Amino acid sequence: MNPDKIVCNCMNVTNGAIRDAVYSGAGTLEEVQEITGAGTVCGACLDDVKRLVEQFTAEKSQSCFSAAKTLGKNSGRSCLISASPLRCG
Repeated sequence: MNPDKIVCNCMNVTNGAIRDAVYSGAGTLEEVQEITGAGTVCGACLDDVKRLVEQFTAEKSQSCFSAAKTLGKNSGRSCLISASPLRCG
């Protein structure tokens, strides 16, 4: 997926910005909207933004679960994936 692809034209929000919001702790569409502004103007991108939030949330959970399992840690611990600090759990 191209992180530079614009998802929300009104607010100039990219795939990468949505991913960053999720990997920084946003777990819902509303939280991603609050952080990025995506989907808050005309709403034409809401389906795409919601799909990306779900996709990145699932990726984050899987990455965190795998890292925690590998390290023998509880999923409530912080982990580091691709130099991005994650809040697991």
